[in-house]
Amino acid sequence: MPATFERARDLSALFDGVVDVFPPDARYSRYDDSERNFIVKWPLKGQPADKSPTSKEVSIRFSEEALHTYSGMSQEDKAAAHQILRALIQQRMAGYDEGRDVSRYGAKEPFIVDTTGEFLD
Repeated sequence: MPATFERARDLSALFDGVVDVFPPDARYSRYDDSERNFIVKWPLKGQPADKSPTSKEVSIRFSEEALHTYSGMSQEDKAAAHQILRALIQQRMAGYDEGRDVSRYGAKEPFIVDTTGEFLD
């Protein structure tokens, strides 16, 4: 089932609130049928031609309850929620490997940051 406009807007706003956790050229994306997560990846500069030109995807996942709560928050409360989410992402990504050693067409498993039970739950 495709995400509603409101849900897509909230996921985009969550990314906008934590974009500074990622490299400056990070790109946001979301699959149309994805209602509880967004994906971030970025170009890997200086990669040899035989290595992957982009990072492993980082998938940020949320519980239904957290997204429902976020949707009803004031802008001030959303800003505070972004701070919480930023800290969770930074903590989880401490062991993140961008995938610089992956061959150009090699399969890369996404790095999953599941915030269920910790973000607004």
